[in-house]
Amino acid sequence: MAGDEQQDNEPKAACRRLIEELYRSPAPWVIVPMQDILGLDTDARMNVPGTVEGNWQWQLNKDLLTTAVKGWLRSVARETKRFRM
Repeated sequence: MAGDEQQDNEPKAACRRLIEELYRSPAPWVIVPMQDILGLDTDARMNVPGTVEGNWQWQLNKDLLTTAVKGWLRSVARETKRFRM
């Protein structure tokens, strides 16, 4: 069971590492889709290229934006000097 849990978390961990690298970039702005910040799977896609129907249906469930997620994003922003208040 622990191996399954680790395997399930690997895409989320990889996504977080990529976001952290983006924040460290010299780019003046970093725009990250909320689905990536939350580590959601393909069910949360905004659209599927080449399809006409079923696009732009996803909406953020505010319950997914937990204190842990906000804390992680805030700490990354502070560490990379992108936090302004």
